[in-house]
Amino acid sequence: MLLSESLGVPSARLWKLGVFDSYLGVDSLLHVDPARLRSTRIQELRGSYKQFQGYFARILDLIAAAKPGDALERQAIRGLIFPEIREAALGYAEASNAGRGVNLDVAKRLYATAKAIVDAGIQNPSIFEIAVLFEEKFGPDLISDMTIFLLLEDLGRFNQRVADKLGLRTVSRTVHGTKGTFVHSKSQGQAMLLIPHSVLADLPVATDWSEIDGVSAYNTSLRKRINEVVQKAWSKRVKRLSKSDYKAVLLQHPDLLRELLSNYAKAKAEPYDFDSDPRGQVIWHRASREYAKKHPLRLGPAHTTDEVYSVVLQICEHFKHLVEQKGLNDLLFDADDKPKIEKASQLLFFGIADSYCFANGLDISREPQTGRGPADFKVSKGYHERVIVEVKLSSNGKFLDGLTAQLPTYLHAEKAKQGIFLVIRVGEHEKKLKRIAKAYRELKVEGKSAPKLIIVDATAKLSASRLKGIFDYDPDPVEEDTLC
Repeated sequence: MLLSESLGVPSARLWKLGVFDSYLGVDSLLHVDPARLRSTRIQELRGSYKQFQGYFARILDLIAAAKPGDALERQAIRGLIFPEIREAALGYAEASNAGRGVNLDVAKRLYATAKAIVDAGIQNPSIFEIAVLFEEKFGPDLISDMTIFLLLEDLGRFNQRVADKLGLRTVSRTVHGTKGTFVHSKSQGQAMLLIPHSVLADLPVATDWSEIDGVSAYNTSLRKRINEVVQKAWSKRVKRLSKSDYKAVLLQHPDLLRELLSNYAKAKAEPYDFDSDPRGQVIWHRASREYAKKHPLRLGPAHTTDEVYSVVLQICEHFKHLVEQKGLNDLLFDADDKPKIEKASQLLFFGIADSYCFANGLDISREPQTGRGPADFKVSKGYHERVIVEVKLSSNGKFLDGLTAQLPTYLHAEKAKQGIFLVIRVGEHEKKLKRIAKAYRELKVEGKSAPKLIIVDATAKLSASRLKGIFDYDPDPVEEDTLC
């Protein structure tokens, strides 16, 4: 459900008032970037960046004067603990790690790092903004939590203004001693904190510096933006280091940290581009509804496990048809014809499948926790009739593991009898696709339980001569011909 739907207001009206119209219960890659506050034109947030930095400047004063185990140290650590604002309407799903707040353990590590930096002669509050680069288990989602909490009163005034214009009811809440104004959603029966879309950036995929090259195409990524500053400042002196390695280098060479902080202060913080939607964060919902309405799917009954599996299989084959024949593949690539991240394709599949599942009385859950990690999707009817679906891009370096290891594990954990492994081809990956087809055939020959393998070609249509031989590895032609 869209936030606007839960509030009973037009989506366009919400966007026009500057509010991010999020998808409730669907994990988002977007976060509040404090650097976006430097140039915000939202009247309630003018001066917020100064307030944000002022808070951390006071924390640094405590850290500079603190001694091991004394009251100042304890006070500084307490000041680095930030609760999650569960009402923040950023779309975080329940199973997501995003929005979990900064706990005591993370606060202690931040304190230790900040103390070492202060002892090196640097007392700049921006070190907490760039800590994402060198602090383990600390990412932009936690910076977002910090920012939302510190600006709760300012965001509350923004919420009040929007609510007044839309005729919505507001409620006041106190979160860890800080008062805020929230918009009340009657349909959800809960308070929600509206977030301005102009202060949002996207969460990068990389979890440490060794993976940073994988997100170099996304110029609105916080890590990528800072990475450019680092590479400019450090040239080739350091390369492909882990977070802990980077931290060690920074502490050994404080002049590099000073230069990094200086460049970070000058760097332009770009908001997320909602128009082109390079990460597929918003367009999937509208597109899936439109496609489902334009291309209805007639499904049979779904009461038994076999019937549920048959229906889910038809939905997957229909998704394949929409991608390969009806132009849905356009939404899987950015303006430069580069594949969007895997999550964009999963969201698009989720939207399409959800439309048809709803019409057939089926429940589809995104990233249900199986006890062995999250599967991509679980489709169920009641408690016993369950089907697990994994959706992977052919560009995923570990997608073969999904067929041979991950999906069988999820099936066992969920006590599901049937599974579908849906691979979306987004590039010239013939060798990888042939390997997975070979692995699939070997599972069949060995008599092992093998999920259904469906390969979806999302690439631009090739000429007949180039197509010859590429799809000679159709894993189950008889079954698929029957479905067609």
